[in-house]
Amino acid sequence: MQPRHLLLFVPLALFSCRETEPLPDPPETPLDELYATGPMITAADDVTGGAVDSCGVIHEERCEDGEVQRCAIWDASAGDFSDDAPLELQRALVLDRFADLHHIVDASAVNFETHDEMPAGTEEAVWSDPAQFGEWDDHGDAAYYMGYFTYAAAHRYAVTGTDADYERMVELLERQLTNWRVTGVPGYMFRAPFAMLPEDVPVPPGHPELNLHTFKERTNHVIYELSGDALGHLPDYYAGGLEVDGTFYETTATAEGSPSMDAYSGAFLGQTYAWDLLRPEHQALKDEIRDNVVCHLHRYRKVHVENVQQSETIAELLAVFVGSGTYSPGEGELDLTTQDDIWGYALQAIPPDGVEDDDFPRDCPGDLPWEVDEGWELDASDEVEFVFQVIDLANRMQGSGNRPIDYIYFTNMRAGDALYLLHLNLQAWHMTGDDRYLEFIDQQLVEQQQLLEVLPTLGAFKMPDFCDSWIGTDLIHPVVLATMERLAHWGSPTAEAIEAAMREDYRYGILANSGQSWFQLTYSHYADGAVDTSLAADTQAALDDIAGYVPEPDHPFDPKRATNRDYLDDPEEWVVPRYPSGEEIAICSADIEVFGITIEGEDLDPDAAINTTPVPAGKRLKESQIWHFTPFRLSRDFGSRHLRNHEYFIDYTAPYWIGREAGHWPEGAGFALAWEITGEACGD
Repeated sequence: MQPRHLLLFVPLALFSCRETEPLPDPPETPLDELYATGPMITAADDVTGGAVDSCGVIHEERCEDGEVQRCAIWDASAGDFSDDAPLELQRALVLDRFADLHHIVDASAVNFETHDEMPAGTEEAVWSDPAQFGEWDDHGDAAYYMGYFTYAAAHRYAVTGTDADYERMVELLERQLTNWRVTGVPGYMFRAPFAMLPEDVPVPPGHPELNLHTFKERTNHVIYELSGDALGHLPDYYAGGLEVDGTFYETTATAEGSPSMDAYSGAFLGQTYAWDLLRPEHQALKDEIRDNVVCHLHRYRKVHVENVQQSETIAELLAVFVGSGTYSPGEGELDLTTQDDIWGYALQAIPPDGVEDDDFPRDCPGDLPWEVDEGWELDASDEVEFVFQVIDLANRMQGSGNRPIDYIYFTNMRAGDALYLLHLNLQAWHMTGDDRYLEFIDQQLVEQQQLLEVLPTLGAFKMPDFCDSWIGTDLIHPVVLATMERLAHWGSPTAEAIEAAMREDYRYGILANSGQSWFQLTYSHYADGAVDTSLAADTQAALDDIAGYVPEPDHPFDPKRATNRDYLDDPEEWVVPRYPSGEEIAICSADIEVFGITIEGEDLDPDAAINTTPVPAGKRLKESQIWHFTPFRLSRDFGSRHLRNHEYFIDYTAPYWIGREAGHWPEGAGFALAWEITGEACGD
């Protein structure tokens, strides 16, 4: 649960307070030197040395020259196949297998449910039996997770250098790019395309090869019917219907739209890391990724709210934004409540079906959003008009009406938003060499919108642990790593300010003693150990926590399944519950009034306990991505989904492969998948 805000001012990242020194004036250094970029990632030489034929999916089999070959782990140092490779490596390869075979359908990375409960230790042949398959779940996050699977695959290829891991990365990238291609709009993606069934028609069970979806109406996500060129990127059964088990089903090629900034963050991580690794024969894919980044940036519309301090209403709105009494800027930090101008960048959604909007560019816009266009300027001094403008903007951000907006980056109010745009502009400059993107960083984000001054506010807002939201911090820190890795050197004031903010506001601020080991791993890539003297010890503790992310220790190769658990009823030695104080209940449950409208808070149960210390990764309650959610929760009831819902394990495999590429878990070095000749006969 997170605080109730008008969508216009929902904070992306959560915040702490600290004292800061005044920022020095930036040196007069040419921008191409100040922001010199290089590859974020490079591939190792093939660790097999060509001694064996590499493969991509562990335990797969093929028939070659009358003999069975099985995909197994090759140990280059021993020159032979291994039966005792490090457990962390084995788990990563097996969980990658589960993703490749059981969690990806067409362009989507999704969860699924089985008909029967699958207790710990159930064999893969049983839980993955098509006869057990019910339907795909969570298409709304499919594009985000396709990006993360591509992101992890890029790091796996960088570690092994094998042809098979390269081909695996390219295949995942191609699937992810389908979410962009089907829109027909350069620089814009959908959450997921699928074949939608008529109203009240259930998904025919037992067919995981089909990306079928029950009837879905528009909510805050716009729903689009696909036609024309889009159908060329999709299987034929998406439109016009198909026969399943003797019954004909009508289908409509459909896409769930309204992608969030969250969805784009994962998608761009996958594409930009793959971009550095693509070989010359895939130049067309590099060009496509470049165009996605460039056209996406050009697609934003600049928003300006002026005369903020002249409005009593905006003062009320800002009080909501800064957290209903939980905003605590440190001494010397920029006080966000004193801003007289608010700057933002809005991403317009494709108009709903049947709506023509001349204000929405169907082609790639020619330039960045340097200026505020007509209709995107709000004057807070005109109180009456301003109230209607803000309500209209909020409704559009809810996905309502004929001119929906996916989201707005408020760059001088939310440091995380500015970091997203910094990251994308650095990527665009690296991919094009066009100085406009560096000038945009310097003139818009740094000079006009005070990036260096806003960054220290990254830790000035925090809700109590009972109602805090963790997803914002978990989404931004991998983007920060990509930004720091793209910078060829870290001597610029911007890079130094980012490192300081991540250290002071995240590591020693809102994420202190939080058990967010995934953050500690990404932060360790660029952190200054001379300043952060406990860096090495705490990073090792995080690596141990990630390696211990084994929910079923007796069955370490199990998939992740929704599992009902209540540590209060069945405590373990680390369980030390605590209950909310009166102040915490008041903050979490407070109603908010804006424009005379009451937004009711969600009552916090005084008997709702959380753990005093973070729950170890291996003991946390199941989620598609455990790092997105509170590490203190002690109970979860999945209802009928118990032991039936199967969720991807990207929250283990992505940290593992990214850590391996950085030199962590060195005992895994020199291993890769290759085809082993078993000696068993096959064929005719």
